[in-house]
This record gives sequence, C-alpha cells and structure tokens, in this order.
Amino acid sequence: MEKLNTFSIIFYLKKNRVSKSGEAPIYMRITYRGKQVALSLNRSIKIDAWNTDNGAAIGNGKRSREINHYLQSTLSIIYQHYKILRENDQSFTVHDIKDVFLGVPKCFC
Repeated sequence: MEKLNTFSIIFYLKKNRVSKSGEAPIYMRITYRGKQVALSLNRSIKIDAWNTDNGAAIGNGKRSREINHYLQSTLSIIYQHYKILRENDQSFTVHDIKDVFLGVPKCFC
C-alpha cells in the first residue's frame, strides 16, 4: 500500500537546550510521507513566551511579532518549495525538501 502524500510543518522549542537567559531554541519539523526531519531556525525565545499549541510566540510585543513573522515567512517558503517539487512530478523525500530550503544544490534528473 502506497503511503499518502501527507505533508506538515510544525514549530517547537527544544526545551532540553535552554540557555542561561532562559531561552530555548526554536526548531522546525517537516513531515512528508511519514518521514520527519528537524532543523534549528537559529532563533530562540523564553519558554513562557511560547504557545506550544500554536507553535508561535505569545503576545504582540516587538520580539513576538518579529519571531511570528519569521515563522510565517519560513512556512511560506517551505510550502512554495514543496509545491514546486510536486509540480515537477519528481520523486522526492523530506530530506530533499529540507535541502532545497537550505539552498543545497540538488539534481532531480
């Protein structure tokens, strides 16, 4: 049975890597066809300023707005890359999606 073309993206905190200032790094998990890949977004936030259910910063302060804007931009970019890969009718994996996002050259010949 072929796996469905399921695709999802979530943002979460890596709470086991909290800095001395009380901030945890923000990670993104991409899931495609049951396979997952996670990568750091090189951003961090205080744990109590993070909404786990929404995968976003809480509040309307400058820092929260900047982080949420960055998360939305990242989400949009990933979906654009996913759409392009799908439209090209090429076989690809979750790692290919990550590599395209990171700018790693890839030949889908």
